[in-house]
Amino acid sequence: MLPRVEVGRAEQKRAEGEIEEDEHEHRVAKLRRFDVVCSQIEERLFLGSNTVASDLRLLLSNGVTHVLNTAGVACPDYHPGALTYKTLHLYDSPREDISTLLYEAIEYIDASIEAGGRVFVHCHQGVSRSSSMVIAYLMWRHRLPFNDAFARCKAGRGVTSPNSGFIAALLGLQEKLTDGAPPAAGRLYRTAPLEAEYTWSWTPASAREGTYPAVFRGTRCIRSPCIHAVL
Repeated sequence: MLPRVEVGRAEQKRAEGEIEEDEHEHRVAKLRRFDVVCSQIEERLFLGSNTVASDLRLLLSNGVTHVLNTAGVACPDYHPGALTYKTLHLYDSPREDISTLLYEAIEYIDASIEAGGRVFVHCHQGVSRSSSMVIAYLMWRHRLPFNDAFARCKAGRGVTSPNSGFIAALLGLQEKLTDGAPPAAGRLYRTAPLEAEYTWSWTPASAREGTYPAVFRGTRCIRSPCIHAVL
Protein backbone atom coordinates (compact mmCIF):
# COMPACT_ATOMS: atom_id res chain seq x y z
CA MET A 1 0.00 0.00 0.00
CA LEU A 2 1.43 3.36 -1.01
CA PRO A 3 1.86 5.93 1.78
CA ARG A 4 -0.57 8.81 1.68
CA VAL A 5 1.00 12.05 0.60
CA GLU A 6 -0.32 15.00 2.57
CA VAL A 7 0.11 17.66 -0.06
CA GLY A 8 -1.70 20.32 1.93
CA ARG A 9 0.54 19.90 4.97
CA ALA A 10 3.69 19.88 2.83
CA GLU A 11 2.63 23.11 1.17
CA GLN A 12 1.83 24.61 4.56
CA LYS A 13 5.26 23.72 5.93
CA ARG A 14 6.91 25.12 2.83
CA ALA A 15 4.91 28.33 3.17
CA GLU A 16 5.78 28.61 6.88
CA GLY A 17 9.44 28.07 6.07
CA GLU A 18 9.32 30.79 3.45
CA ILE A 19 7.61 33.15 5.90
CA GLU A 20 10.27 32.46 8.54
CA GLU A 21 12.99 33.02 5.96
CA ASP A 22 11.37 36.27 4.85
CA GLU A 23 11.09 37.43 8.47
CA HIS A 24 14.74 36.60 9.09
CA GLU A 25 15.82 38.49 5.99
CA HIS A 26 13.66 41.42 7.07
CA ARG A 27 15.28 41.48 10.53
CA VAL A 28 18.77 41.32 9.04
CA ALA A 29 17.97 44.14 6.61
CA LYS A 30 16.50 46.24 9.43
CA LEU A 31 19.57 45.74 11.61
CA ARG A 32 21.80 46.66 8.69
CA ARG A 33 19.80 49.83 8.08
CA PHE A 34 19.92 50.93 11.73
CA ASP A 35 23.59 50.03 12.12
CA VAL A 36 24.64 53.42 10.76
CA VAL A 37 21.89 55.45 12.44
CA CYS A 38 22.47 57.61 15.52
CA SER A 39 18.92 57.32 16.89
CA GLN A 40 17.64 60.29 18.87
CA ILE A 41 15.46 59.19 21.78
CA GLU A 42 15.20 62.56 23.51
CA GLU A 43 16.66 66.00 22.88
CA ARG A 44 19.94 65.11 24.60
CA LEU A 45 19.86 61.33 24.48
CA PHE A 46 20.92 59.11 21.58
CA LEU A 47 21.11 55.36 21.04
CA GLY A 48 23.03 53.31 18.52
CA SER A 49 25.56 50.72 17.47
CA ASN A 50 29.30 50.19 17.66
CA THR A 51 29.54 51.42 14.07
CA VAL A 52 28.16 54.81 15.08
CA ALA A 53 30.33 54.81 18.23
CA SER A 54 33.43 54.61 16.01
CA ASP A 55 32.34 57.52 13.80
CA LEU A 56 33.49 60.67 15.59
CA ARG A 57 32.25 62.96 12.83
CA LEU A 58 28.72 61.55 13.09
CA LEU A 59 28.73 61.83 16.87
CA LEU A 60 29.94 65.42 16.83
CA SER A 61 27.40 66.34 14.16
CA ASN A 62 24.73 65.32 16.69
CA GLY A 63 26.40 67.33 19.43
CA VAL A 64 27.38 64.25 21.46
CA THR A 65 29.69 65.02 24.39
CA HIS A 66 29.34 61.89 26.54
CA VAL A 67 29.26 58.18 25.68
CA LEU A 68 27.92 55.26 27.70
CA ASN A 69 29.51 52.10 26.27
CA THR A 70 27.53 49.12 27.61
CA ALA A 71 29.54 46.50 25.70
CA GLY A 72 33.08 47.06 26.90
CA VAL A 73 33.71 43.33 26.50
CA ALA A 74 33.63 43.80 22.72
CA CYS A 75 33.60 47.52 21.91
CA PRO A 76 36.50 49.86 22.73
CA ASP A 77 36.19 53.49 23.74
CA TYR A 78 37.14 54.95 20.38
CA HIS A 79 37.59 58.65 21.12
CA PRO A 80 38.67 59.18 24.75
CA GLY A 81 40.46 62.39 23.82
CA ALA A 82 37.36 63.99 22.32
CA LEU A 83 34.47 62.57 24.36
CA THR A 84 33.78 61.61 27.97
CA TYR A 85 33.22 57.88 28.51
CA LYS A 86 31.68 55.49 30.99
CA THR A 87 32.05 51.81 30.17
CA LEU A 88 30.05 48.81 31.37
CA HIS A 89 31.43 45.39 30.50
CA LEU A 90 28.19 43.55 29.77
CA TYR A 91 27.40 40.46 27.74
CA ASP A 92 24.10 40.28 25.87
CA SER A 93 22.91 37.25 27.80
CA PRO A 94 19.68 36.66 29.75
CA ARG A 95 21.91 35.42 32.59
CA GLU A 96 23.74 38.75 32.84
CA ASP A 97 22.61 40.55 35.98
CA ILE A 98 22.18 44.26 35.24
CA SER A 99 20.03 45.10 38.27
CA THR A 100 22.60 47.23 40.10
CA LEU A 101 24.15 48.61 36.92
CA LEU A 102 20.88 50.23 35.90
CA TYR A 103 21.43 52.81 38.63
CA GLU A 104 24.97 53.54 37.44
CA ALA A 105 23.68 54.10 33.93
CA ILE A 106 20.83 56.33 35.10
CA GLU A 107 23.19 58.40 37.24
CA TYR A 108 25.69 58.85 34.41
CA ILE A 109 23.09 59.79 31.80
CA ASP A 110 21.30 62.18 34.14
CA ALA A 111 24.48 63.88 35.39
CA SER A 112 25.77 64.31 31.83
CA ILE A 113 22.52 65.85 30.62
CA GLU A 114 22.20 68.08 33.70
CA ALA A 115 25.72 69.37 32.95
CA GLY A 116 24.53 70.42 29.50
CA GLY A 117 25.89 67.40 27.64
CA ARG A 118 24.39 65.12 25.03
CA VAL A 119 24.72 61.40 25.65
CA PHE A 120 25.18 58.56 23.16
CA VAL A 121 24.46 55.09 24.59
CA HIS A 122 25.63 52.10 22.59
CA CYS A 123 26.45 48.40 22.55
CA HIS A 124 27.33 46.24 19.54
CA GLN A 125 24.10 46.67 17.57
CA GLY A 126 22.13 49.15 19.65
CA VAL A 127 19.46 46.52 20.28
CA SER A 128 19.58 44.98 23.76
CA ARG A 129 22.26 46.13 26.24
CA SER A 130 22.23 49.82 25.37
CA SER A 131 18.47 50.02 24.89
CA SER A 132 17.96 48.51 28.35
CA MET A 133 19.93 51.37 29.91
CA VAL A 134 18.03 53.97 27.92
CA ILE A 135 14.70 52.40 28.91
CA ALA A 136 15.80 52.43 32.56
CA TYR A 137 16.62 56.13 32.32
CA LEU A 138 13.26 56.92 30.72
CA MET A 139 11.47 54.94 33.44
CA TRP A 140 13.30 56.84 36.17
CA ARG A 141 13.25 60.33 34.65
CA HIS A 142 9.59 60.30 33.57
CA ARG A 143 8.26 57.73 36.07
CA LEU A 144 7.07 55.56 33.23
CA PRO A 145 6.11 51.89 33.48
CA PHE A 146 8.29 49.54 31.48
CA ASN A 147 5.85 49.18 28.58
CA ASP A 148 5.61 52.94 28.02
CA ALA A 149 9.37 53.48 28.29
CA PHE A 150 9.99 50.58 25.91
CA ALA A 151 7.49 52.00 23.41
CA ARG A 152 9.12 55.43 23.58
CA CYS A 153 12.57 53.95 23.02
CA LYS A 154 11.38 51.75 20.16
CA ALA A 155 9.70 54.73 18.51
CA GLY A 156 13.12 56.35 18.37
CA ARG A 157 15.04 53.21 17.42
CA GLY A 158 13.01 50.53 15.69
CA VAL A 159 15.34 47.63 16.53
CA THR A 160 15.03 48.11 20.30
CA SER A 161 14.75 44.64 21.84
CA PRO A 162 16.15 43.88 25.33
CA ASN A 163 16.70 40.19 26.06
CA SER A 164 14.46 38.40 28.56
CA GLY A 165 16.88 38.73 31.47
CA PHE A 166 17.22 42.47 30.95
CA ILE A 167 13.44 42.84 30.75
CA ALA A 168 13.16 41.05 34.10
CA ALA A 169 15.62 43.54 35.62
CA LEU A 170 13.66 46.46 34.16
CA LEU A 171 10.43 45.08 35.59
CA GLY A 172 12.20 44.91 38.94
CA LEU A 173 13.12 48.57 38.55
CA GLN A 174 9.49 49.32 37.75
CA GLU A 175 8.44 47.85 41.10
CA LYS A 176 10.94 50.04 42.92
CA LEU A 177 9.75 53.15 41.12
CA THR A 178 6.06 52.46 41.72
CA ASP A 179 4.52 54.85 44.24
CA GLY A 180 3.60 53.13 47.46
CA ALA A 181 5.67 50.04 46.78
CA PRO A 182 7.41 48.68 49.89
CA PRO A 183 11.15 49.44 49.88
CA ALA A 184 13.30 46.49 48.96
CA ALA A 185 16.30 45.60 51.09
CA GLY A 186 19.54 46.77 49.51
CA ARG A 187 21.70 44.05 48.08
CA LEU A 188 24.95 44.17 46.16
CA TYR A 189 25.78 40.49 45.90
CA ARG A 190 25.50 37.89 43.20
CA THR A 191 25.71 34.10 43.33
CA ALA A 192 27.60 32.17 40.68
CA PRO A 193 28.80 28.57 40.16
CA LEU A 194 32.11 27.69 41.75
CA GLU A 195 34.98 26.56 39.55
CA ALA A 196 35.70 22.85 39.42
CA GLU A 197 38.94 23.21 41.38
CA TYR A 198 37.00 24.71 44.30
CA THR A 199 34.53 21.85 44.67
CA TRP A 200 36.04 21.20 48.11
CA SER A 201 37.23 24.19 50.09
CA TRP A 202 38.28 24.39 53.72
CA THR A 203 37.34 27.46 55.72
CA PRO A 204 39.20 27.91 59.05
CA ALA A 205 37.15 28.83 62.12
CA SER A 206 38.00 30.08 65.55
CA ALA A 207 38.63 27.32 68.08
CA ARG A 208 37.75 29.36 71.15
CA GLU A 209 35.04 26.91 72.14
CA GLY A 210 36.43 23.84 70.47
CA THR A 211 35.60 22.44 67.07
CA TYR A 212 32.36 20.77 66.15
CA PRO A 213 31.59 18.29 63.36
CA ALA A 214 31.98 19.63 59.83
CA VAL A 215 28.91 21.15 58.25
CA PHE A 216 28.10 20.85 54.56
CA ARG A 217 26.43 23.74 52.82
CA GLY A 218 25.68 24.78 49.24
CA THR A 219 25.02 22.76 46.14
CA ARG A 220 28.73 22.14 45.62
CA CYS A 221 29.22 20.82 49.18
CA ILE A 222 31.75 23.28 50.52
CA ARG A 223 33.07 21.71 53.70
CA SER A 224 33.57 24.13 56.59
CA PRO A 225 34.60 23.24 60.17
CA CYS A 226 32.26 25.33 62.31
CA ILE A 227 31.83 26.03 65.99
CA HIS A 228 28.83 27.13 67.99
CA ALA A 229 30.15 30.68 68.39
CA VAL A 230 30.47 31.10 64.64
CA LEU A 231 26.96 29.81 63.98
